[in-house]
Parts: sequence; C-alpha cells; structure tokens
Amino acid sequence: MRVYYPGRNVIPMMLVLSALAILVGDFNLVSVSRLTPFWPVALIAAGVEELWFWSFNGQRN
Repeated sequence: MRVYYPGRNVIPMMLVLSALAILVGDFNLVSVSRLTPFWPVALIAAGVEELWFWSFNGQRN
C-alpha cells in the first residue's frame, strides 16, 4: 500500500521554481535580486501545507 506524504513534492517544486528564477534572471526578464527577499515565503508555505494536511486527516507524526 502506498502512503501519501504531502511534503514529498515541496522540495522538488522549490528546486524547479528556483531554477526558473535563475533562468529568468539570466534572460534579464526579471531582476532576481528583487525576488530573493521572498525565499522564506517558500518555507512558510511548506509548513502551512503540512499543517493543512494534518488538520484535515488528523495525522500527527
């Protein structure tokens, strides 16, 4: 039986988004230095996602 863990997609998504930010910065479409102050938002979003999942499923690890 496969167990779903909601946080297993967070790290790959953060890596993809950071790679896209670097790519967009290399093409000078957006200044990456304007985006770097917001990196803690990704960590907060990951924590909120975990709490959201736990609140509906009642699972505590």
